[in-house]
Amino acid sequence: MTNSTRSVRCDPVSMIVKAEGPSGPAKIRSDDPKHALGLVQYLRTIGYKAWVEDTNGNEIGETTLKEAIKSFGD
Repeated sequence: MTNSTRSVRCDPVSMIVKAEGPSGPAKIRSDDPKHALGLVQYLRTIGYKAWVEDTNGNEIGETTLKEAIKSFGD
């Protein structure tokens, strides 16, 4: 099979948006990097400290999320 006809399978990446703020902690699961990044930005605007982690508890940088959004489109 050539590269042009080979099928590439990409599994969704599960992420957890975590935040600490005025109303206490928040934890939101997402499989969409665009959604996760939007949640982080929104939570920060309402006074939360927010970040994204993978399912193993490793922080995922916002630059990585932005690159994933560009790579896979909207």
